[in-house]
Amino acid sequence: RWSPRWARKERDLFIQRTKEYIEMFHEGVLETGPAVNRVRGIGKQLTSAAGLPKGDIDFFVTKALSCNALAMCPVVVMDYGMYLFCRTDNELAAILAHEIGHCLYWLEQPSGSDKSDGIQDNSAPRIGRVKNHLQLIHCASDSNERFDEVQTLRESREREFYADRRAVGLLNHAGYDPNAGVMCLWRGLVEQFKTGDVSLSSDEQSTHPSYLKRIAAANCAIRELERVPKTYVGVWIRKNS
Repeated sequence: RWSPRWARKERDLFIQRTKEYIEMFHEGVLETGPAVNRVRGIGKQLTSAAGLPKGDIDFFVTKALSCNALAMCPVVVMDYGMYLFCRTDNELAAILAHEIGHCLYWLEQPSGSDKSDGIQDNSAPRIGRVKNHLQLIHCASDSNERFDEVQTLRESREREFYADRRAVGLLNHAGYDPNAGVMCLWRGLVEQFKTGDVSLSSDEQSTHPSYLKRIAAANCAIRELERVPKTYVGVWIRKNS
């Protein structure tokens, strides 16, 4: 649970800072409307599937038409352009489940570690080279700190694989199609070709693994889920979502 690491005052302050960030870089927050209700509704289902109270993660839809989503734990932000990209509830749930996976990664870090120090570590989006419009930029440490770039990018790609795997379990547990994330990735790969980028597997300078690597890893997680006997599915989900 968020507490005791997240006191109410800290949480309110972080959400206010998130809104200010959205105003500066994502054209502002959508306060009401079908998109907001749909994202929050599906988000609450997935939060519950992760074993968290429905209000533990806040969901915001921005006015930006770019195709991005990001997690700044305990907040998930989705651009309106990403919302429009999702053709079905399954695809929308897949994007949100991936971002919740990042929040779960943060929650599972030992209290007091460098990766779970609270709002100071989540104050800005990571600056990194990304290759196409579906790359999801997530929170990172203070930009004044110096990290080895190669190692930082490698760790970032590992976190993306982790979030993809967790998303498969969350989707299944919440009653959505666990294949939906893979379908989104295939569509992203098509868009990558449309931009003229034909580098299928090169990702050494990216915060995210290549689409093909992510698709292969996600399919492995789906096959593992399918191999679990039905009587043990609940146990497997609790361990993987």
